Amino acid sequence: MEDDAVVAAIPEAPGPRTDRPGAEDPHTRVVIRFVYRGLWRGVGGCAGMCALAGIVAFFGRETLAAITLFIGLALALLFFRQLTLLRAVDKAMAAQTWRPVIARPLRATDCRVEVRDGANLFYLKGGVLDPFAQVLARHPRAWLVGPDSRGRVALRLPGIHSPIPLRKAKNADGYREVRPRQTDIDPAAPASEDEVAIRWAKVVRRKTRRWFCWPALLALAVSVGFLRGASDQTAADEASMSVAIAAAAGVLVLLIWALSRWQKGRDAVTLPKLLAAGPWQRYSIRLTSPYRPGKFAFGDVSVAVEFDGMEHPFTLHYASPDVVGYIENTGTIWFAASPHSGGQAIAVGVPGYPIIGIVRPAAPESR
Repeated sequence: MEDDAVVAAIPEAPGPRTDRPGAEDPHTRVVIRFVYRGLWRGVGGCAGMCALAGIVAFFGRETLAAITLFIGLALALLFFRQLTLLRAVDKAMAAQTWRPVIARPLRATDCRVEVRDGANLFYLKGGVLDPFAQVLARHPRAWLVGPDSRGRVALRLPGIHSPIPLRKAKNADGYREVRPRQTDIDPAAPASEDEVAIRWAKVVRRKTRRWFCWPALLALAVSVGFLRGASDQTAADEASMSVAIAAAAGVLVLLIWALSRWQKGRDAVTLPKLLAAGPWQRYSIRLTSPYRPGKFAFGDVSVAVEFDGMEHPFTLHYASPDVVGYIENTGTIWFAASPHSGGQAIAVGVPGYPIIGIVRPAAPESR
């Protein structure tokens, strides 16, 4: 047990292994597969928009069809550009090992990264979210694969298993170095005062609403509309009982699906609130079941947390590869509330890093 291990200085998370190709990290592979699936789903959605444009044009709405077609093609071009970049860095990671570099974030209209790789100095451009930029600003160490002949690289931060695909930039004129907003943490302050953790919790909340909550609400809306339409048809023809039965069955299926989606995402939506429960406290922890992430690169896993002189069973709900990887590498994790909190959800993570998750005490086994 480490109840008194409150945080003053922000810890340093471990980096990737440098004795094997970058793509051999199993947690990195999980993330890459997830991103591939997301991009291909986006391409499929663009194809659907183009098909819809054809249907709209068939009914004589040429202007609306042209707008729909333009948006679909523009988005498809964006998705294909990202797919090309991801394939390039995936290929590089399969052939190269991660090598350490000095990386400093720069910001103007977007975020760029100044990289010193031995005697070489160059700049990278692409999507670097603010929590990741803050990690680099606080301690400018990172790992790199590439660049290839077209200047495409993968950048990896300490503790983060998601490689950031970037491209070389000609320069960084007009960009200013990003300064860290926080270099240490008040041991008595709630974890929500951790700038990186709270910002990342809000990102996770936004993504969870997009993946789980909004589809659940849409399913409910479709269910209600379906039921109302079926009831109107049944009222017009009392013999149409089959319509009412089909409508009821459809509503039941959609409701079950919506509730299952909400059940998975409800805790993540409250992450900012969970971080406010108390200060970061470190505990020893180990995995007690295999980690099998699903299609969204998250998965439940059983863990044993040490406190009060013994191990207690908990469940990491929808754990990310970063949370699981940190536990595997260090055997510890930080709690934002005491694990004695009964059956409540508790935020866990690593102070100063975009590595957060949620645990609940495991249900007692039936005998």
